[in-house]
Amino acid sequence: MEKPKNKSKLLIHEPPLQVLPSLACKIGLNEAIVLQQLHFWIENSKTGKTIDGKKWVYNTYNGWVENFPFWSERTIQRAFLNLEKLGLVLSIQPDKGKYDRKKYYTIDYEQLASMEDTICHNQDGQNDATDSANLARSLNDSEITTETTTETIIPAKAGKGVVFPPSLNTDEFAIAWTEWKQYRTQIRKKLTDMTQTKQLKMLEKFGSTIAIAMIEQSISSGWQGLFELRKENEPISLGIRN
Repeated sequence: MEKPKNKSKLLIHEPPLQVLPSLACKIGLNEAIVLQQLHFWIENSKTGKTIDGKKWVYNTYNGWVENFPFWSERTIQRAFLNLEKLGLVLSIQPDKGKYDRKKYYTIDYEQLASMEDTICHNQDGQNDATDSANLARSLNDSEITTETTTETIIPAKAGKGVVFPPSLNTDEFAIAWTEWKQYRTQIRKKLTDMTQTKQLKMLEKFGSTIAIAMIEQSISSGWQGLFELRKENEPISLGIRN
């Protein structure tokens, strides 16, 4: 399998894993780390698959956490969500018939190249001094073990005409809700705007943290509806399945 002929100025092409401050300041530190790691695997991994001339590599969220133990699974999910919204990373699931956290990934190098003009002002790296200072200030404000907040982070949305209640209006819940919508689509039970509105109204009274746990419970259990958290017996139906 041939290595990609990508020579992006925004990526480092030799180990060890490093990221350019200019890229991290543009898209976020966590996102830059994920992108750089994907690039290394695409160039060096002997596994994966080739589709339309692009090499795809695979991993699970748990696998990412094993590679980067200072991150939570939620941090990994958020980084990928932002990268996909920026058009830098594409993903596919091997089995469309069920929810599977194992995914194949590739980088849209053309989209990445379009960023070079806005980031790389010259080939001497002179702008990296300013970018390094900005990145250092960012790291002082937010530890690497947390989800770094930058202006380029794009939170998920409930959907057209669907609004999150105030108690659920967090980035963490937005990611969980996106996963819930994807899961329902994959089991061929796509959520309508009306059903989303009803489910969000029901979840509102539980708050973001418990609502996320309820969503994760339903996905991991293969349920179509949302239920109160399981204790010792079967879950209590809240009456909203469709």
